Amino acid sequence: MEQQFRYKLYKDPKYPFFPAMGIKHIFQGFDAQEDGYMGTLHLWYTNESGEPSYHTKDKNFISGYWKSEWIDAAVEAVEKAIELEREDGLYSEKLVQVHLKYMEEFSEKIAQELLDKKFKKQMEELEEESKTVLWN
Repeated sequence: MEQQFRYKLYKDPKYPFFPAMGIKHIFQGFDAQEDGYMGTLHLWYTNESGEPSYHTKDKNFISGYWKSEWIDAAVEAVEKAIELEREDGLYSEKLVQVHLKYMEEFSEKIAQELLDKKFKKQMEELEEESKTVLWN
């Protein structure tokens, strides 16, 4: 199962960029209908050489590699994921803040567009009404 998961992971176009995106830990749980919960695979990226990875048209050089461990208990896997999140929480927290700021700005932009549209429609209605009303 680990080999199949790794193969699928390596074929993903995002794979070479995971470390640059801050994705250094991957947890994947496995279930079987007959056997139930089989375990959780934990992959983590390590770059002991310190060299940066790069990807060009002709060459793909990934300097680090993904180590792995199997965690048998689901509770233990969740606890480990929470622990790692706490250790590296600053990145996640900043990511959430950036996302919230973007969504707030986007919402304000949409709201402003709707208000402008409504105002424009009301102005057009008032102009039409003023043409039909006799003014002294």
